[in-house]
Amino acid sequence: MATIAELQQKLLSEIAAAVTQYGFGPKPKGQSFRMKTPFGWASVHLAFITHEPSDFDITVDVSLRIDAVENLIHEEDNLLSRAEKLQTATIGCELGNMSEGRQKRWNIASDEAVKQVSESIRNAIVSIALPYIERYSNLEDALDALSSNDKSGWLHSPIHDARCRRALALAFVLGKHDQVKGIIGRNEKFLKSRNDGGLAAFQSLANKILNKVFSQSDK
Repeated sequence: MATIAELQQKLLSEIAAAVTQYGFGPKPKGQSFRMKTPFGWASVHLAFITHEPSDFDITVDVSLRIDAVENLIHEEDNLLSRAEKLQTATIGCELGNMSEGRQKRWNIASDEAVKQVSESIRNAIVSIALPYIERYSNLEDALDALSSNDKSGWLHSPIHDARCRRALALAFVLGKHDQVKGIIGRNEKFLKSRNDGGLAAFQSLANKILNKVFSQSDK
């Protein structure tokens, strides 16, 4: 009987064979499959929830990294290593929450289940993840999604200060300098209303971006 680790590796091999035709690399990075984009990368990631000793669940999420946004956010970040900074994503969601409003899990308890589950996951990637990547590769749409502080915005970035910072950074990257002050005001008010521990990090980024906007306008 195959071990859980062996079943997980077999599943990753099956998914790899299925997704390369859609532009993802043939070898997973950890449990993620990536494709290059003009602005960074897009990724489909499998998370394993192990139930020792016999089976495990799988969830799948999709994400996009906008290099210019992440580089701006991490300019003065001393908590993450250079390698870690290159792994952060800008926007993403879990496929079940996107399609059904709740987390979706697949279960594997035997070698026989791998093929069926891998096909089901492939179908979910095609029907949910690929359209997500296509839509939010339009950075205007990504900005709209990240700019919302209600539950529709949480879907794409559930950590509030991280979402607020990325909305602000993306607006700057897109050259929407006339929107920067409004985004700062709305997000600062939102974070203060929640007594959010990330408020200081957001305010630090806001000050940096305001200085950049003013320095560019003076040229």
